[in-house]
Amino acid sequence: LRTLPGYTAPPTFGGDSAQIDAMDTCRDQALAADILPPYFDNQTSCFRFCKARDYDVAKAFKMYADHYAWRTARGPDEMVDRGNGPVPKFLYDYKFAERAQHKVAYNHVHHKVDKLGRLVYYDRAGSLNIKQVLAIDQEEVLKAYIWDCEATLFFRLPACSIAARKHIGKTLTVIDLKGFGLGLLANKAAKSYLKRIITLSQDNYPEMLGKMVIINAPYVFSALWKFI
Repeated sequence: LRTLPGYTAPPTFGGDSAQIDAMDTCRDQALAADILPPYFDNQTSCFRFCKARDYDVAKAFKMYADHYAWRTARGPDEMVDRGNGPVPKFLYDYKFAERAQHKVAYNHVHHKVDKLGRLVYYDRAGSLNIKQVLAIDQEEVLKAYIWDCEATLFFRLPACSIAARKHIGKTLTVIDLKGFGLGLLANKAAKSYLKRIITLSQDNYPEMLGKMVIINAPYVFSALWKFI
């Protein structure tokens, strides 16, 4: 269940024959290009990248190839096995020295699961202290974010799958906007930081969000959301 080892299509993915064929073709191309290590040779990975590009094989392969190049450059591609299967060495080695300070400035946590068995992520974006976040080394903040995504991919979601006795590959995200102000949107540094995080997620961790729920949204946010 951890990575659905092997390439036998499980019923949880469904899809028509054209979609399954697209996933097979994308996998074959990745194997031919020698960019599909064993820990990614599973239908979970093929599904995420193919679904993100509407099963367009050329686009899905390019997205995956770019992701693999990114992993190689950033370091999460080096794997170790400490008895429970291969996981990125980065997950064991990296330590975010300013984690406590970052946690105070940006309150967020993964906690339990929803009724569908999906991992629940709580994000108190409304109380985000962007000045404190930007005062921390931004490369370290980015590394910490990557660590968190990798931990979800290799530890949290597999644990949810084991508990649910079925494959769980998506999360439920709850965004709490209590305290949200327009100042955050007007801050160029804040927008640049958020854009970088969002782009990294979309490019490298696609199709992991199952549902997003926004709570305690102030009127000004609701109005802006309708306008968007």
